[in-house]
Amino acid sequence: QKDYAQNDDSSSMKRKIRGLETDIKRAEAVQTRAATQMQNAAQRMNDNLNDYQKFGGDVNRLKAWAQQRQEQMEDFDPTIAPWEQ
Repeated sequence: QKDYAQNDDSSSMKRKIRGLETDIKRAEAVQTRAATQMQNAAQRMNDNLNDYQKFGGDVNRLKAWAQQRQEQMEDFDPTIAPWEQ
């Protein structure tokens, strides 16, 4: 009976280890996705800043640009809330 208990403990431990390894892989995948999303967001912010700076304070051009960006975002995600202008 003691041998059986030891074998059971061993298989239980192996299952726990496999579960932890799976959790680690999932966490790494989430981390990779988050890093990619942050890089993409940083690039979009940089692109937006460059576009914004092209207008040199022209409010009408800025509003037209904001409207175009809003439409692009709505095409990407129809549930997105409109920007305040």
